[in-house]
Amino acid sequence: EFSYVLFHSKKDPSVVFVNNSEGIAVFRKNKGEFKFSEQIKKIDHEVRYMYEDNEGALWINGNNNNVLKIEFNNSDYTHPTISVYDSTKGLPSNSDPTILKVSDHLSVLYPGQGYFRYSSGKSPVGKQNYFYPDPKFPNIMPGTKDSIWYYLAAQYNDTIRYAFTVQQGLVKITTNKSGNSSIDLIS
Repeated sequence: EFSYVLFHSKKDPSVVFVNNSEGIAVFRKNKGEFKFSEQIKKIDHEVRYMYEDNEGALWINGNNNNVLKIEFNNSDYTHPTISVYDSTKGLPSNSDPTILKVSDHLSVLYPGQGYFRYSSGKSPVGKQNYFYPDPKFPNIMPGTKDSIWYYLAAQYNDTIRYAFTVQQGLVKITTNKSGNSSIDLIS
């Protein structure tokens, strides 16, 4: 068995989520060691991306070019509430998403189509529980007609990310403290 993602929960530090070929396994800390506890029910596909929001919900890539929000009832990880985000919630429907944490919000990259930012309804504009094109990361790179095609999952920290574009190749995206982004060509 192998894993793409090993994710230590911020809301419950005694839990680590690990993807496997059957979905997501939960490991709990017991006597100083993390041991397998259970599989999350209703998630039976390969998960490559995970993000935990401030409320402790997990966001993962779905099985049908969509994004899933998994909400847990306290520490019961076996019977979550799952919400599906797809074209009815503002996301494209014809490619696999990459789920990202950008500064302080959830953003999803759809290759060649751009970034989409989640609006929880706490912002003053937009529909609640909906994704909108993210103005900080447009589909077309500034000053070019180049599209972001692939986001590199490896990141240095929350302010520096790497992406692969169709025309320019590898670029570095740096976000400053005020949330503005700059793009530097790497190759």
